Amino acid sequence: MLLHMPWCPIDQRYSVGDIVILPFHREEPTPGINAQTHQIAARALSIHKTIRGAPVQSAALVRFSDKDVLADVDEAAVNTASELVDLACFSALAARHRHGPHNGYCNAHCFAFYVQRLSGDPNFVTLTSHRGHGELLSAQHINETVVSAPLNVADIREIALDAPLLSALVAARTTVDATRWNLWRNAVQCFNLANTDDELTPYEVDWILLCSAFQQLCGLRSPHLKPESRCRSTAKTVATMLTRRHAVSLAGARTRQRSDRAAYKWMEEFCDVRNDPAHGTMATSKVRCWNSTNHLFLARIAFPIAARSRLSETGRYQLTADDGAEMDCLDRFACDLQGLDHPPPGRNDWQERVRERRRELGREEGIKYLKSLSEGESGGGGPD
Repeated sequence: MLLHMPWCPIDQRYSVGDIVILPFHREEPTPGINAQTHQIAARALSIHKTIRGAPVQSAALVRFSDKDVLADVDEAAVNTASELVDLACFSALAARHRHGPHNGYCNAHCFAFYVQRLSGDPNFVTLTSHRGHGELLSAQHINETVVSAPLNVADIREIALDAPLLSALVAARTTVDATRWNLWRNAVQCFNLANTDDELTPYEVDWILLCSAFQQLCGLRSPHLKPESRCRSTAKTVATMLTRRHAVSLAGARTRQRSDRAAYKWMEEFCDVRNDPAHGTMATSKVRCWNSTNHLFLARIAFPIAARSRLSETGRYQLTADDGAEMDCLDRFACDLQGLDHPPPGRNDWQERVRERRRELGREEGIKYLKSLSEGESGGGGPD
């Protein structure tokens, strides 16, 4: 049995709870895997083709920490691996807006998780396909089988995970109570499903999933809440997470007053507009301050920030200077996107704002440090 992600050119080895994600390169040896196992894996992966028709050159293998790459595992273990892969996927999606336009991009389809059963004959593989009411198993000759890469994963050269975020999620999975973890897991799954960048998925579906992700993160499960109350509760909670004074100690950073006006207004509208397509009205007539593209762009930026903020409350994640810079920039960024009819400026504009804020915080840190040195000298204080 081979657990793998053929469209995921992972950049390095990652330990994710009970599993290990390994980078696989067809023409290079894989650390920790002997030559025979590498050859078998390469043969099995040869059915996965790029859009140019060639076998994928880089992929990710998944194994359990105490097992070989080709070891057979039961269905419960496969489900565990799938859940942990979901966390890895989210940690990659959460980091992609911090990279350049051509580096670090990924989508949820990159983490498509395959369980390939290997028969006794190395020239055959057993494939599983869904058929609505069940599954269909079929044995296929490797030389006559092609599984083509989706267009949205083409030409992605390398994928990195946000290791601190991933570690915090894995820790939460094993330490929080089951009810709370189910909310977290649902939130992560909804966010991942809304980030396939699949051209066949209507944007309304992404909208519903993203809104669900925020609501699950906020713990709003009560079916008795009216839509208006749910929108306001979600907006208030999310705005607090997005604009709260970050917990990390940034030397010289100005004390920020809570200002959730734009974040609250955006989130309330985001949830309100979601109600129409969620109940079958695909063409909403509601008046909006943000167009659909900008709404979704903001949601994809904001949810990882909110998730990191939520995790920091549990003590499992330490907010960083980059997190603080993003929190500082989001409210103004949302303001600037109001009323625009064209798509957002893109990741470059968002990244540049965050980088500039990070530079400002760095200058403030330096000024405070120099001031402390000056005060120490003038006061005569210092080590003997």
